[in-house]
Amino acid sequence: MYKVAYLLPFGTVLVMLAMRQDLQHWWIYLIMLVCAELLLWLIRFIFNKHSDTEFLSGYVKSVHHEFPWVERVERHETVYDSKGNAHTKVRVDYVRHPDAWYWVLNTGRRDGIGYSTFEYMCQRFGTGRHFEHVPHVNCVSGGDGEYCVWNGNEYDTQTVTYKHPYVNPIKNSHSIFNTSKITKERAKELGLYRYPKIKGWDQEVVRSGDHFEWRQDFQEVLAAFQRLNAFCGINHQIHVYVLIFDANLHGVEIVESQRAYWEGGNKNEFVVCLGVEGADKVVWSHSFSWMDFDAPSLSVATRSYFIEHPNLDLLAFASWLRNNLDKWKRKEAKDFKYLGVNLSNVQTFFFMLIAVAFSAIIVWITIKSMGVL
Repeated sequence: MYKVAYLLPFGTVLVMLAMRQDLQHWWIYLIMLVCAELLLWLIRFIFNKHSDTEFLSGYVKSVHHEFPWVERVERHETVYDSKGNAHTKVRVDYVRHPDAWYWVLNTGRRDGIGYSTFEYMCQRFGTGRHFEHVPHVNCVSGGDGEYCVWNGNEYDTQTVTYKHPYVNPIKNSHSIFNTSKITKERAKELGLYRYPKIKGWDQEVVRSGDHFEWRQDFQEVLAAFQRLNAFCGINHQIHVYVLIFDANLHGVEIVESQRAYWEGGNKNEFVVCLGVEGADKVVWSHSFSWMDFDAPSLSVATRSYFIEHPNLDLLAFASWLRNNLDKWKRKEAKDFKYLGVNLSNVQTFFFMLIAVAFSAIIVWITIKSMGVL
């Protein structure tokens, strides 16, 4: 549907050219057409590139403190004397930049932090502070900084989860890989889970309903899976969720509804769904992801694990999962290129609206130029 938008500026140029019969200035119409089409292509690219958001995890490898510094800034101004003659005057300002603190993740991401967080992480690392040369352009005083590095113990650092935009070719497509839409109201009726929000620095990747009574320490279980995502995520391109359902209320068919509600999940997600009776008896297990069916299947291995270990022990499962990630092979988004570009209904509407606006601008420019050409 969105492809029709490309025809609007083209048709508008043809109509205006036919009305004016001005072949002498054909190049002006060509420039307007090319500009409109290029802008439409760019907007479509932006819409498509940010078609979905996935969650990535990492851990803090170092924390940094940049000392305050003063920058010399020159501004050239034009001034006029009493006779109206112009002269260039140089004004010099001194801009003070305050302290800055940030950390660097193993994924390369850099986030600003505060003084207290810097001090806290240095204490956790226990590796001491090191001088860091920090060059600044036009620095006249101050500058440089200090940093602390992680000691290598995964219990002595902070895991961090953040959002990352990517192209999801399945979303908005009519492929068999796409799922039926489930509204928030329907999801609440079915007892489905929403994507957990990032609170503070991390995400609650282990979810259970109000019915569930934890026999294990929940914070310890949650931390185990957060560490799994942080320390294995970048190498294995995986982000694990564990969703616990009441087996007395839901059969394994609830997994397909959960998958539909999450629109098939994101390309790096491995979602383990467990039907638990009471507090520790796993009645059924099923997983969903983008993983190829003919690849060494982590889903099959996970199902076999819970058949062999029906007593729920998520700490043991987290350890087993980390040792079996060789069975995981993330499906590449490029494998779905044949689905083409698919915009949502809202994106298509705005794309058409933008094309109409560009066409209107072409008409306006043509009419305004009638008296000039």
